[in-house]
Amino acid sequence: MPNKIKIKIADEMAGVFSKVNHCVFANYKGVSAAQINDLRTTLRGKNLKMKVIKNSTAVKALEKSGKHQFTGLPSGQTAIFYGADDPVVISKEVITWGDKHKLLKVLGGFSDGALLSQKDVAMLSKMPSKEAMVAMMLGTLNAPCTNFVGVLSAVTRNLAYALKEIEKAKSSS
Repeated sequence: MPNKIKIKIADEMAGVFSKVNHCVFANYKGVSAAQINDLRTTLRGKNLKMKVIKNSTAVKALEKSGKHQFTGLPSGQTAIFYGADDPVVISKEVITWGDKHKLLKVLGGFSDGALLSQKDVAMLSKMPSKEAMVAMMLGTLNAPCTNFVGVLSAVTRNLAYALKEIEKAKSSS
């Protein structure tokens, strides 16, 4: 029978799961408390959070939040990462830290209602962030305008050079 604390934690996490669109689950077996604190500090700088709760409590929270399709958590020590509007940011931070310390093993996650496998999270971590993609798209959209302005200014610049050369030629003759 669940106690009041576990029910409260499940309710709290159900609220979190219902608000977030992107979440990554990872096994943190072998990670020391100091390393967890280091990871949390790194995540805090990116406005991300990490929670460690029992898998059964996480499953209850996922069910309460209406995300039944994500309740197949494997057994073991599972950490939950969430907090960004961009799944790439979460994936990059978790994968980067895991690769650096060789201790964190990504199990999967979810993004915008879709279940993510280990490979999906790894692929997301290799993508540019949302801001970088928007910048690339804006640069692509802005390029024709910039080129057009360059062509128009080249005509007037070349006319000015031609007039200057004509003036030089007339003044020397």
